[in-house]
Amino acid sequence: AFGVRVRGMMLSGARFRKSARPIHGIFLNNREAFSKKEDSIVIDDCKIAEFSGHGIYLLRIWLFIIRHSHCYGNGGSGVQIYGWDGFVTDNQLSGNGGHGFGCETCGATVMFTANRVEWNRGYGLYLCGGDAWNVTGNSFDRNWGAGLCALGMSATTVTGNLFRRCGKDSHQLAEGERSCHVRLENCNGLTLCANVFRAGRDDGGKGIFTPQIGMIIKGMSYSVVSSNALSRGYMDQMIIDQGEHGPDFILKDNVGCPAK
Repeated sequence: AFGVRVRGMMLSGARFRKSARPIHGIFLNNREAFSKKEDSIVIDDCKIAEFSGHGIYLLRIWLFIIRHSHCYGNGGSGVQIYGWDGFVTDNQLSGNGGHGFGCETCGATVMFTANRVEWNRGYGLYLCGGDAWNVTGNSFDRNWGAGLCALGMSATTVTGNLFRRCGKDSHQLAEGERSCHVRLENCNGLTLCANVFRAGRDDGGKGIFTPQIGMIIKGMSYSVVSSNALSRGYMDQMIIDQGEHGPDFILKDNVGCPAK
């Protein structure tokens, strides 16, 4: 199915919520190989909720657009992809059991713009082994893990985003008790600049204040982490630099203070 447009639909997976197997809201199942031409899928103005699997699962996707949609309360991620060439704009990805938006194996060449990514039990945005991402103008709020976790990424820019109250409960994730807003590891050609960070707790003044750490960084090369503002942006430490960096890594001119 090429060039499919799914528009203005409410997909409720409530009857499958407790299913032992993952049932997804929208599923592109290129199980064996990528298509020989662009899939060109557009998902627009949809609400996809309470499936036992992912809200949207695009397996070996080649060219997609997801916009103006709400994926919430799914057992897996709000959106999960393996593939590339995407536009993800003006969505709300909230309260999912996995990541707000997650990549498996590789996700590449994606414009991720003006999304609200909040209260997900994994990471807000999980990137691994890909390149050519533009992450701009998003709100990452009260995710259990980091708002952004980027592992082995290259040619990626992260600019003008809000990271708020992330690290709600990171015990089951790689950070363990050292909750954080951003985790970067083994990336090259990545910039993280001009973002703002704020610690906090649950709505109504409940829960614990998080995160403990603003950013956890390791093994970076040809990259820049600079000019970020972390006023009341963390509880204990602004940045943990775990070292093992390659050539030309700049980490400077980040400012902030702990929340009290």
